Amino acid sequence: MTLVWRAAVVMAGLLPALVAGGCGRSTPKGDAPSGGGPTPTARAVLTEAEARSLLAEVSRKNNQANAAFDSRLLGEYEAESSFRIDEAVYRIGRVLDPQHKDPLTSFEYTARAFYLPRSAGHPQWFLADTSISTSKRRYLLVFARQAADQPWKMVIQAALDGELPTMASDTTGTAVTVPADDTTTLLAAPNDVAAAHAAYLTAGRSAPPAAMFAPDKESTAIIEDGTLRATLVFVNKKTGVIAPAQRFTRTVTVEPYPVRVLRTTDGGALACYVTKRQVVAEQPDGLTKITGADAALAGRTDFDQKITITWLDQWVVRIPPKGGGQVTVLAHLDGKESIT
Repeated sequence: MTLVWRAAVVMAGLLPALVAGGCGRSTPKGDAPSGGGPTPTARAVLTEAEARSLLAEVSRKNNQANAAFDSRLLGEYEAESSFRIDEAVYRIGRVLDPQHKDPLTSFEYTARAFYLPRSAGHPQWFLADTSISTSKRRYLLVFARQAADQPWKMVIQAALDGELPTMASDTTGTAVTVPADDTTTLLAAPNDVAAAHAAYLTAGRSAPPAAMFAPDKESTAIIEDGTLRATLVFVNKKTGVIAPAQRFTRTVTVEPYPVRVLRTTDGGALACYVTKRQVVAEQPDGLTKITGADAALAGRTDFDQKITITWLDQWVVRIPPKGGGQVTVLAHLDGKESIT
């Protein structure tokens, strides 16, 4: 979707659909291949020409789907958390703008680099570093497919802050994958990093796993949720007193999608994973009301005694090599999935 519409929805805590494609690894100038040789039975999942063709096709479908809030078409090129986030936005759009009087501006993705692992089987995946025609922001896009006869679908679309570390490549210039349970070369196994991040986001900086992570603005915004707490107020149905929720809990868990990992030239890794964040506000004998995009997502305005808000958060982090350092967040994107 357009960044103009994105900005408006983000103010309500929602994310619009962003789609792009990429494939293979196109080694930028000055980025010499590094790492071991290719596995004889494994091939790069796509050529660069195929990647660019996919990028154009997905952008075309994305603009069509955005124009009509078409969830069926969205499902042709998005899956996993990206589909769940963007389909929620489409549901909001169909309620708030059923006649499409405020059309979304079309945009195109341009690939800065493709990071394409070799794979002898399925599922397969790759990473694309992209920019878009309507913004200066860059997005890291993860695409995956489950079988050779199934389409590539975008599964992560995280906004990048800063620069990527230099990515490792084998002797043919293709990206190098790392097992998600690797405990021998990294500060911590990527699976364990995702779990530690979820624990940190649940309990805050006092949680022991917090020491693994360098401070970042996205995690801080989730933990320091005073504004959210202040806005989730209830009216006591007996006394008429308006007050914040008596009980407020935040729980973050890792979603059951693969943790996808690429090697960096310093021996570290780039890991991509998804967490689910749930906030529950409760007030006995209380009533809370929501409006606008939130009400459209929920399908109602009034909540008696309890409201549960669910977000999905997409993360791309750098894990340092074994021996020291902290995990750093490189890219992130979130969106409300439901309000119940």
